Amino acid sequence: YQRTMTGPVKAGNEKMRDLGLREKVVVAPLLAVLIALGVYPKPILDVVNPAVDGTLTQVDRRDPEPTRPIAPEAAPAAGPAAEPAAAHAPAAHTTGGNK
Repeated sequence: YQRTMTGPVKAGNEKMRDLGLREKVVVAPLLAVLIALGVYPKPILDVVNPAVDGTLTQVDRRDPEPTRPIAPEAAPAAGPAAEPAAAHAPAAHTTGGNK
């Protein structure tokens, strides 16, 4: 990969190892936890599930009814027959655009 993407190894880098002892000491526990949670995820799911359940109950709630009535002109029309003919005409663009 390195030769294909970045060219030949630069002078001074040919003896450099991929990971030193310090990096291996840091990465090893992370890999162990990752594999352990992949095999047995119950401990982390027990912590996460209450928050997920709380969010889902909030999402399933309905919006409260409006405190003011909806204006008659803002109410939806009762089908295509109730729409005026002007609604099907092309609208004139009055905002932005090229002039």
